[in-house]
Amino acid sequence: MPRPQPGLAFYIVCDRGFAVGIVTHDFGKFGTLIWMAEPMFEEEPTVDDVLAIKEWRWPICFPVSGYLYRKVIIRIGIVPIPRKLKKTPIMRTEMGRHNWILIRHIGDGTRKTKRLGVAKDPTVPIDVIVNDISLKEKLVSDWRPEHWW
Repeated sequence: MPRPQPGLAFYIVCDRGFAVGIVTHDFGKFGTLIWMAEPMFEEEPTVDDVLAIKEWRWPICFPVSGYLYRKVIIRIGIVPIPRKLKKTPIMRTEMGRHNWILIRHIGDGTRKTKRLGVAKDPTVPIDVIVNDISLKEKLVSDWRPEHWW
């Protein structure tokens, strides 16, 4: 299956409507880093709708290729990645029970990370891969990274 191209905009249908995501980075077998848009849509979103999005919720790793193939998510089109989403974000990962460390992925197509120290801010995004059910639950419940601290 081909890897998704950065800038790929897609939607997933959930109980609150159509949720838009955008591919920003590829981490190889670990998945694809996506950002989910803040607004939900009542109708199928278009490229123009995606271009008008100003607020993005959080990044998360998601197996985009497989879900595109199975039509769990639907391709909207290729759009420019918003400037504030281009850089690989600092994320946090759990090292033992409730011990969070900050990391940054090094380059696309790899799972290599650089440790940056102890995480003290609960709003820092979590480095985790989710399936479609977990993604929908997070969207419907208005989940934020600080809810998992």
